[in-house]
Amino acid sequence: MSVETLIAPMLAAPIFANLRPGQLKTLALSSDRVLFPSGSVLIETGQHGDTSFLIVAGHIQFQPDGPGAQVSLSGPGTVVGELAMLTEVVHRSTVQAYDDVRALSFGRALMHELFSQDPDLAEHFIGILSDRLKQFATELKAAQAALQTAA
Repeated sequence: MSVETLIAPMLAAPIFANLRPGQLKTLALSSDRVLFPSGSVLIETGQHGDTSFLIVAGHIQFQPDGPGAQVSLSGPGTVVGELAMLTEVVHRSTVQAYDDVRALSFGRALMHELFSQDPDLAEHFIGILSDRLKQFATELKAAQAALQTAA
């Protein structure tokens, strides 16, 4: 698989947006290439994760946990378990290969090694984490307000 073929789906993923071409190339070449046969599980609800996957080919099926959760399909350019490559997480949904899936795998140990080599790369992903925390805080405030209104 050529470097360009590996980088193309990264360009569609917001988590990799605004990275320099050299950073994208380093990430693509440093990642592991994995194949998930149709029906196999990439991540599972309740599982502790340390790896994220960028879908290069094929489709995945999200099976969120919880009342009213709906199954959805996604394809190339989708990143699953994205925070797991940065920090400790417990997955909130199961992701399964809908058909044969080729993906790039980004483990947390690899990412931390790359961060030590490229502080700008670390800063980029710290910004992603910060944005996620802000979003989470906003959602918590909205839920708290809804509960107070209902009480």
